[in-house]
Order: sequence, then C-alpha cells, then structure tokens
Amino acid sequence: MNNIADIIRNNPHTRIFIPNDTTVTRSNPFQGKTAEQGLAELARTHQYLAETRYPAWHPELNITEKNRKAVLKFCAAITQDLDALRAFGMRPGRGVLLSGPTSVGKTHLLELVKYYLSFTDKDQPLVITKAQEVQYAYAKKDKDQGGNQAFKRIAYKKHHNGLIVNQSFDDILSERPTSQWGEPPVFAFAELIPMREELFTTQGVLSHFTTNYRSQEISERYGERVLERLKWMCEIILFPEDATNWRAYNPYNLTLN
Repeated sequence: MNNIADIIRNNPHTRIFIPNDTTVTRSNPFQGKTAEQGLAELARTHQYLAETRYPAWHPELNITEKNRKAVLKFCAAITQDLDALRAFGMRPGRGVLLSGPTSVGKTHLLELVKYYLSFTDKDQPLVITKAQEVQYAYAKKDKDQGGNQAFKRIAYKKHHNGLIVNQSFDDILSERPTSQWGEPPVFAFAELIPMREELFTTQGVLSHFTTNYRSQEISERYGERVLERLKWMCEIILFPEDATNWRAYNPYNLTLN
C-alpha cells in the first residue's frame, strides 16, 4: 500500500475547453494522466480510505469485466484523456451522468474523486449534493431560505477562493414532487438544472449526476427540455443491469436471520 503522500500530487493548471470556445483556468490534479492512470489513482485512494477510515469497504476497488468499460469512461471524463475520449466517442470538457442499478458504484466513484481532490487540490473541491437535499431546501417555508433562494444558494455555491464549485448531484429522480407556498407540486431538482447549465456554458463549471433511471424516465419526470440540458452538459455513462454489486462485500460475515 502506498503512503498517502504517494497519492498527493502537484496542482498544475490546465485549460479546460468549454462549449462557447473560450477557456477557463481551473486546477486539475489529473492533468496529463490517461484514463487507466486515473483509475489507478482512484484505486489507491480507495485502498487508503478502506485501510484508514472505512473498514466495511472492500479492501480494493472492485473492478470486473462487467463494470470496467463504464468505469474507464468515467475516468476518461475525469482525467480529460483526449485519446480515450475519442475512442469512446465522448466529448471533452463535460461532466458525467452515471446511470445504472443500485449498488454498482456510481456514487462511490464520485466520492473517490472528492477525496482525491481533497488530498491534492483544496482550492478546487468537488461538492456532492443529494437530490433530496434540493427538495428539502426548496420546501422550506422561510422565503429567504426556501423556493428560488434555495436554488440559487445551491446552484451558485462558491469555494472560499471565490470559484463556483463543480458539483455532483446524487441520486436524481429519487426525490418527490414538492409544493411551495400553495403552488402545484414540482420536481424541485429539475428547476436547478438550467442554472447549472448556464454556469457550464458561460464559465465551464461542471456538474455530475448519478441516477438509477434511464433517459426515458428522466424525460417523463423532468421533461424533455431538462433531459436535453443534461445531455448538453454531460456524457451519459450507462452501467449494465448485471454490473458488479459493490455492496456485496461482507467483511464481518454478517447474516440476516
């Protein structure tokens, strides 16, 4: 096992391409790494955390033939490995929308990126926000805290250095329609997506998403316009229905009676 110091890298700056043909300078510790090398960094981060903080985790990152392609696509997007992106037919400078069954590691991969960045680049963190948190914030009765104020507070969240943070929104479509001040119930999270799209288009701010649902179900609940915004901001990465269950690891051999 490499020491945590082996995980820590310098913080070179890279120019990340964004759709309006301008550029924005953001720190990227994965700069210059291939998708395979990015996967190795995440595997070391997982191993370190399993040994020091989370004993219930599998001791090694659980990569099998069933999930390897999806994971490598994810790593290609995170590292911005242009050769891998071309090979997979993916666009540079996008976030990811990870779609697949429960317990296949969608959230876990983004958690590893969050931890890796905390070890290597504290000035450009990845913030993870659950979709239900958006729902609960929107539903607050205080007009200074709920409704559109909640959307703005979450969508435009800034780091202490003034940069609007890249965010991962976890488990979208798990939230329920919510009403505010007597208005008809809405899927609150769908109202947040146009704000993040504007930040992506104008400033190159990335948004990542995880969900247990496919495109058709997203369209049915959020609407086709929201789905198109997600496709514009993100590369959709599908985990197969038989992908490896990452929660199957049972270090204490527990059984249910």
